[in-house]
Amino acid sequence: MIWTFPFAYTGSDSTFMAYDLPSRSVISYTLVNRGDSLTMRAHDKRRVDQGDVPLQDNTKLCRIGDDHYMGQCFHAQDHFFSLLDKDFNQIGYFGNSPIPESITNAGDRLQGCMNAGYGISIFAPYELPYIGCYAMRDGKPMKLWEDNFAEKTYLVRGTTLFFKPEETIGYTWNVAIGKKYIYILWNDDLLFKYFERPNNQDPAGADIVFIYDHDGNRIARLKTDVELCKITLSEDEQTLYGLTQPDYTLVTFDLPETYPAIQ
Repeated sequence: MIWTFPFAYTGSDSTFMAYDLPSRSVISYTLVNRGDSLTMRAHDKRRVDQGDVPLQDNTKLCRIGDDHYMGQCFHAQDHFFSLLDKDFNQIGYFGNSPIPESITNAGDRLQGCMNAGYGISIFAPYELPYIGCYAMRDGKPMKLWEDNFAEKTYLVRGTTLFFKPEETIGYTWNVAIGKKYIYILWNDDLLFKYFERPNNQDPAGADIVFIYDHDGNRIARLKTDVELCKITLSEDEQTLYGLTQPDYTLVTFDLPETYPAIQ
């Protein structure tokens, strides 16, 4: 498998799924206890229905509600995501682009992080400081809220999207969802500095964590003392786990129970 993207299948910690882009298939994995070791066992590989053949295949998937999934498909301005049923049959489209213009290279320039949990689904593009929150309401997917956590700087020529490396700030690495808050791992360098570090085989990580509540209110902006590439949370949301970049060391951070109001 190559170009895989893992996502949650149920609320259980013992099962997850991975989307294999080349074969457009979903593979289920189940956690199996074997003595003192744990093994993720693959089973039930299923092809994702392509529906009416969109211009862009789904590049990532995540849950939206209990019986549906959403995929990044970049089909059109008001068809930014695909909607799939519980058997991964494509049944529709929804959602607008994070920028208002109609562009033809969205699949190349608006890739991003997707995650779901506690009844909401999150999308955050890698190269735009934007977050959108979605959920199923009355059987239909809806955008609950959106926000720009920094200034968006880009250029559209005709129908093509460009970024301004010497003006555009920020790169989103990862998003995580807890019971109370949403966490965004973000690098706040200028794009040209970010991509021109001396060793491009070990790209920069990120040391900024933006926190939102589930209603879209900004809660906090944290700065870590090491650069991270992945984050996740303890169940009680008192500990933030991270993988450092580029050596992939597991680190933990204590989180406060409350945060001072953002000015």
